[in-house]
Amino acid sequence: KEEGAAAPAGAVALGMAHVDLLRRRLARAGADPAAADLARARTLEDAAHAACWYSPPLHALVVGSLVAERRPQEALDAFDAAAYWGVDHSSAARASAVQACALLDLLERAQAETEAAVGRARERGEEAPAAVFDNLLFAHARRAAAVARLPRDRKAELTRMGVPLSPETAAAEAGAVLSQMADLGLAPTPATHLGVL
Repeated sequence: KEEGAAAPAGAVALGMAHVDLLRRRLARAGADPAAADLARARTLEDAAHAACWYSPPLHALVVGSLVAERRPQEALDAFDAAAYWGVDHSSAARASAVQACALLDLLERAQAETEAAVGRARERGEEAPAAVFDNLLFAHARRAAAVARLPRDRKAELTRMGVPLSPETAAAEAGAVLSQMADLGLAPTPATHLGVL
């Protein structure tokens, strides 16, 4: 499938039917990770047989459900695998990927995924997704918390290497995210304010 190629209308409807099916299967699985994994696998297999495997909403739900289960590495693996096979990820999938990066303290990847989401939204003539920025702020907060927990000798070593570790640096980075949101015309949400705190 070519990047950005439109899916036939029938495939879109089938893809949405599979999104609904996966939601029902995940609800039945409850808190059982093995049952949730089986639900995702069965639904993706069903979608492949129905020729709607490339449905971005379906993959957004797969990635988002893994993040919700606090399985961020598996969420990123699913995100990357779908992209490899030509899925044109939705803003929701990218927001979930940024959240997974935050949970894994992959700030640089979170920044790259945010830029990709903004670029893709611009190409489509859409508004940039605020949830991506909210999750990027979460990634910055997680990095600041991780730095705060470092032993003093490790902080000194990183400082000698030129790694910025001060709280002022974290505040400046959060301010830069807010500034980028303002430049794009995005209003801060309650999640945005929480991320800044």
